Amino acid sequence: MVPVNEAETDQTGSFVGSKSRQYGLWWAIDHHSGEPLAFHFGTGEHKKHDEVLGLLKSFDIDIVYCDETFAYKPRVSESEVITGKEKTQKIERNHVSLRRWCSRLVRNGIGFSKEPRMHKMVVALVINFWFFLRIV
Repeated sequence: MVPVNEAETDQTGSFVGSKSRQYGLWWAIDHHSGEPLAFHFGTGEHKKHDEVLGLLKSFDIDIVYCDETFAYKPRVSESEVITGKEKTQKIERNHVSLRRWCSRLVRNGIGFSKEPRMHKMVVALVINFWFFLRIV
């Protein structure tokens, strides 16, 4: 495992079944390489971000970059939190790329999942293939 001392974290939204059933991908990437460190699926609630932070504890990250959502700063206690869009450009760019690669994440498309379980599987397979070139 490569040491990681800076990470970017963010959430991107999608829906499952209908547009009224919002579903999100919470994830964190290495600030320098752009590779995903952890991701978790769930509603837009900020408690789902805690799942990603729990997965990041093994990395011993010093600095976490995130957007200015109010829930990030009090939830990240071990690391220094820097908010703003200046340092989260890589993860925001990954949102665009994921939406191009996976039609399940397109907001105005017809390729959406009907069940949360299928949504998780398809998006996780795309992330594993896209970043790590491996099929799970």
